[in-house]
Amino acid sequence: MGRFNFSFTGSSSFTACLHFFAEIGIAVLLLISLHVPSTRASENTSFPPDACNPRRHADWIASGIALSRDGHTLLIVDKTAHTMDLYRQGKKMKTYLVEIGMETREEGGWRPTPPGKYHLQYKAYTNYYKALLFRMPGYFEIHGKGSGRGRDGQDWTFGCIALSNADMDDLFNRLGIEENGFPVGLRQRLRILERTLLVIAHSGAEAPVCD
Repeated sequence: MGRFNFSFTGSSSFTACLHFFAEIGIAVLLLISLHVPSTRASENTSFPPDACNPRRHADWIASGIALSRDGHTLLIVDKTAHTMDLYRQGKKMKTYLVEIGMETREEGGWRPTPPGKYHLQYKAYTNYYKALLFRMPGYFEIHGKGSGRGRDGQDWTFGCIALSNADMDDLFNRLGIEENGFPVGLRQRLRILERTLLVIAHSGAEAPVCD
């Protein structure tokens, strides 16, 4: 049996070898970064600062509407009403009925939808149809396969926001997101989403569950 002979004729060969392995490492890291985490929301259930103060929720909504007048697209998820409103130029353009995360420690854990202000980052195709991803601190999603019944339905997600598939189609269309059919399990960062603000809040004086 022959022997492997690893010899280098000079520093240039050694440098080329290092570059080769570095490129392989970069490619592997890129593939890992493209993989969509589970549609199950992050195991971390901590909330952003002031999330347990109902007055802050009204401030988030007001500041979001103000930003929408300056060209941002705004999505407001009202956890009390189980709705998601789409705003442009300070005007409500569409209301969707949503189902959200469970607020109790049942069925394997406590996974409420996290109140706060976020920017959408990625689109994806997942086991829950189409999805838009935001981060806090792990990834959460606005995704499909909801019943479209809102409060008349049943909250069932692990922190994500569920719309009916038809409403996800409508949302993608209204946000101007192209359908390019990339494989399930990959996510794509979209510049169009950088100016899409998501506010998740309770309406009125209802205090969110934080303990």
